[in-house]
Order: sequence, then C-alpha cells, then structure tokens
Amino acid sequence: MLDLKNKRVTVMGIGVHGGGIGTIKFLVKEGAEVCATDLRDEKALKSALEQLKDLPIQYPQGKSVRFVLGKHEKEDFINADLIVKNPAVPLSSPWLAIARENGVIISSDIGLFVERNPAFTIGITGTKGKSTTASLIAHILKTAGLDVFLAGNIRRSVLDILSDINKDSVVVLELSSWQLEDLEGYNWSPKVAVFLNLLPDHLNRYASMEEYGQAKKRIFKFQTENDFLIANLEDEYVKRSAEETKSRIIFFTKTEIEESFLPGEPSSRSFASLPGEHNARNIAAALAAIEALISHKDSPANNISTEIIKKALTTFKPPEGRLEESGLFDGIRYINDTAATTPEAVCAALNSFPREKIILIAGGENKGLSYKLLSEEIATGGEPGRTKGIKFLVLLDGSASYKIAEELRAVKWGNFKEGFTSMQEAVNEAKVHAERGDIVLLSPGAASFNLFAHEFDRGNQFKESIG
Repeated sequence: MLDLKNKRVTVMGIGVHGGGIGTIKFLVKEGAEVCATDLRDEKALKSALEQLKDLPIQYPQGKSVRFVLGKHEKEDFINADLIVKNPAVPLSSPWLAIARENGVIISSDIGLFVERNPAFTIGITGTKGKSTTASLIAHILKTAGLDVFLAGNIRRSVLDILSDINKDSVVVLELSSWQLEDLEGYNWSPKVAVFLNLLPDHLNRYASMEEYGQAKKRIFKFQTENDFLIANLEDEYVKRSAEETKSRIIFFTKTEIEESFLPGEPSSRSFASLPGEHNARNIAAALAAIEALISHKDSPANNISTEIIKKALTTFKPPEGRLEESGLFDGIRYINDTAATTPEAVCAALNSFPREKIILIAGGENKGLSYKLLSEEIATGGEPGRTKGIKFLVLLDGSASYKIAEELRAVKWGNFKEGFTSMQEAVNEAKVHAERGDIVLLSPGAASFNLFAHEFDRGNQFKESIG
C-alpha cells in the first residue's frame, strides 16, 4: 500500500458527481501534493470547485491543491508519483499512456479504498438494478442493527467512508464496469458478489458485449472457495459466467429466493414499494446476498430474522431517480426514472404501469445502442399484432431520440413530438396530453450530457418542472 504523504498525486477528472471531490479531500488529508486536472473548465465545474475551496483550512496538515482546468498538461502525468483516475476515463486514454511510459502508478478511488478497507464487503454489479439492489441490501442490514455503509457508484467517493469503517462493519459497494476495470491489478473481489444481469450498454466505450461482460466478471475473479457469488439464473450470460468462479454460487430468480426466504408469503414484492418484474429480481438478489452474508465464515452477522427482513422491505424507499414518485398534481402522477439510461431499462419501467396511461419523456444521447425493441414497446407493447402502446411520447433532443423517432415512423406510430431542448418544455408538452389518472414518466433510455450536467441533474430538473 502506497504511503501518500508528500507524494505528488495527479487526480485526473474532478467530475460533477462527487467522486472526484471525495478523492481530492482524502489525498489532501493524507498529506499528498495534489494536482487536480479536468478537461472541463471552471464554469462547468463550478459546483465541485465550490466544495473544494477551503481545503487547507479543513486539513491544516495538507497542502494546497493545484488546479489545471480546461486542459491536461503532459508534465502532470510524467512527474507524478501516482495518477488517480476518474472511472469515466478509459484505460486507453493517451494521457494514461504517457504515465505508463514514465513508470507512474495509475490507480482510482476504488483502488485506494480496497487497499485500506478492513470491512466485510458485499459488491453488486450488472447493467440494471445495481443501485436499487445495493440500497435494499444496506437498508435490510441497517434495520437489523448492523454497522453498514453504502458506497461505490452512488455520486460520492468510497474514500469518504474510509475513516468510519472497521472490521465489524459491512460495506455494500455498487460497482460499475468502469470501477471494476479500475481494480485490475489489485487481485480483490468482495466476499459476497452479486451479478444481476448483462444487457447492451456503454457500447460507445466497449468494442463488444463480450468486452463489456469481461469487465463485469471481475467482480468475482478473485473470490475464494469461502466466498459467495449471487447470480441471476434467468440471465444466460450471468449463468454461464458463474461456471468460472471458485466461490460458492447462489442462483436467484424472481420467485425462488423470495419463497425460500419468506415462506408462506406469495411474493416479497407485497412488502416493498418497488413496482415491476425487474424489481422482483432485485429483491430476490438482495435476499440471496443476505443469505450469503449470514452463511459466510467471516460474517459479522450471525442471523437476521424473517421479521426484520419483512420490516425492511416494508419501509424501503427506492433510490433517487429509480421509479421515484415525484408528485401528484391534478390527479396526474409524476415518476422520475432518470437513471434508466438504456432501452431495456425503459421497457422495464413501461411494464411497471398501465401502459395506456403513460405519457413518456425519453431520449437524449446514444451510447451505441439499438432502439428498435424499445420503439416496438412504445408503439405496440412489444408484440406483433398488438396495439397496446403508450398514450404519448415526448422526445428530448439528441442522437438517441433521432433513432427512436426513425423507428417509430417505420412502424407508422405517430403519437409523439420531438426536439425539446429543455426539461420544462418537455414537461409542459406532457401535461398537454395528460389527464386525471395518467402517469408522466421520465425514463430516458439514453445519456444526458447533451442537455444536462448529468442524469441526476436531468431528474432534478424534471422534479422542478412538474409543480
């Protein structure tokens, strides 16, 4: 483990989600000499920089941070002792190549964390459902009275919690494929790994689905025979991948684990405010992870009763931007599903409500994905010969939206309007088509960066626009 005191550390990518902020604060607190560099300028990073302006006052033993904004400088990748990269920076970056050529160590906040983490760790990955499943696991453990911390891909650095955890804690880590890539070289996997699914996403970054899947599989790559892999039996890629693990496997489906963990109950969905079949799988995965935690030889929890689990499922609220109930005005429900950034995620949302009552706000920037199946779901419910489409579609401007509109015209479905460049305009248009009993659903199925700072900014603007 690298001692960071007096080391020259370049943080590559300050970002706007909070991860870079936590990383910089941690490094300064450890006594490192920090250069924070980002291709975005001061205006784009205003909110992040505001949170970093008083660092020398907060951490007197630390040194001031040097900021390089709107550009990178070659010297900062040659003269550093360590580069700490933002997960969004691909490993193929030419700036990282410069660092490698000069023998500079490359790490990330998740890498620094796992080197120093003393706690029992449950890790969750998958294309869809990571945040909901991770949050539900953490909520069950908190309800059971454990010392639990939720961290990872949740808009804050994992390093923020490091000083608060110990060997009796449980850390629940949501892990994106990018974060798992950043763990290469650490020979680390969580003691309980949850692999939810693999669906098309990030194909603007990965050359193929197989390359994307290889990144996901790192979640169990270094598990031992004492550890557990929680794997989705209904996902063919996950099921095949499970054959490669050395650890013990618990397969889950949307019914089997629910029935074994909650005997006599028709479905654990009846205890949770989580609509949709996809959330039944998320619940099943969470319950399997709790079972594995209890069974692990290193577990800090000997038992968690069925009563505790029922209570936790009853009181759980979905995380921000995941089918989040955002208001009821004039008899119209508004639901924020901004974290649905793939077509499959939108399909899952559409199947969670009476589709003929849905006014959908969707679209944005394409990540190299196909929108044919989503367009069929919007127009007909996804089955040939059916006409159970949604009530109306409002398309935010962007390359994904152009694809959706093209596909809808091909099937001669015209209940949509496109080209909206602000959320307020999109919501206003949705209101024109909504009446009492309808649902205005923001579920974009695309990236947000063309119109918004990030997907949660998109969701926040939706919530601000509905009143």
